[in-house]
Amino acid sequence: MKMLRQALLLTSQRDYAQLMRAGLLALGDDEQFRLAVELDALRAMQLVPQLYDLIVLDAMLDSMDGVQLLLLMKQQAPSTIFVVVSDVADETARAQAYRNGADFFLERPHTFEEVKVAVEAIRHLLDRHLELQPPRDNFAGEPVRIADVVQTRCLSGDSVLLLVRSSLRSGDIFIYRGEVYHAQFPGLSGEVAFHEIMHWDDGLLRVNVRPLSHVPPRTIEVPYRQLLAAVAESSGLGDPSVQPHLGALPSVSDEIFTPETVPSVVLEAPPLTDLETSALASLGSPQTGLPVGETPLPPVNSHWKINLMGELVEGSQVSEASRCAFITYFIFRKLADVAVTLEVDYFNELTLYGPHLNQVLLADNLGVRHAVFETAWTKESDRQQYVEWSREQGI
Repeated sequence: MKMLRQALLLTSQRDYAQLMRAGLLALGDDEQFRLAVELDALRAMQLVPQLYDLIVLDAMLDSMDGVQLLLLMKQQAPSTIFVVVSDVADETARAQAYRNGADFFLERPHTFEEVKVAVEAIRHLLDRHLELQPPRDNFAGEPVRIADVVQTRCLSGDSVLLLVRSSLRSGDIFIYRGEVYHAQFPGLSGEVAFHEIMHWDDGLLRVNVRPLSHVPPRTIEVPYRQLLAAVAESSGLGDPSVQPHLGALPSVSDEIFTPETVPSVVLEAPPLTDLETSALASLGSPQTGLPVGETPLPPVNSHWKINLMGELVEGSQVSEASRCAFITYFIFRKLADVAVTLEVDYFNELTLYGPHLNQVLLADNLGVRHAVFETAWTKESDRQQYVEWSREQGI
């Protein structure tokens, strides 16, 4: 059998993931074989499916329908082999999986013996498919210093995707308009993932550069010079500020921020009563901190806004900014698709009622605002006040 180079196991079940991983490793005894496991479906949507020869995914994931995710991935990677694993092995589920692009439908194995049978079935599938595929080594050439590649691409103002491979793992670094925008590998994303990748194999990695086909939600806000300086410092390369190719970092002054210099995202952060009294008074009405005549923002658990590209542009009390932005964008795109199908205008107001939290989304031609209210303390008037405030901000 022609051996696999890259495979991905996508599931929300940790115990099954360990069992299935042990079985799938037998499909690629080549030293070059890489098997990644991802437990987070939202993060998996940002991975590059074209990178994998084989993707094994659950029909139902914790946060989304795996068969719908399959449809999206198959469109991006038509030559990748997809195996759908389901707890419900009825004909309806099987037919839906095959309609969405599955190459094989598998009832979930629960014991090691069942895993061996499942893996053998996948092996026969690969025998038929991989021999017909041309070699897919996207990482030809010698390892290069990844820091130099990132720096060169950022200095050039490029928008590219860096597919990175170490001796053990593979990851992605997204560079958009000369800044490191997002980094990921199965199990981790964001700035922490970037630092991990930069330290793989002491920074000497094989890299494949591709044009950026889409801009993911931004998870890294730190300027690239500062990122590379931190990598150099943590690698024991000395004081990064004296390395001319990284550039000098601006000094931080002890200047006290005045209300005019406070970022707008802070000025609008709810609840308004938490802001400094002096800053509120300088903005207008001493009771609300808003110019007289404007609708005040009611207290909410958290609030954020994305633009129509899915990028987080403002927010407050958001603990996982990239996840919040992605979920909002996912809901917006799904509803937009429904609107197109029904031949109506896209939605501009949506309320999601839950036992613990209420959520309100408002869309206009500039983006989508998303607020989270605590159900026990929410009144209809509070939600309506937020709607009015959002419409004033959106013009």
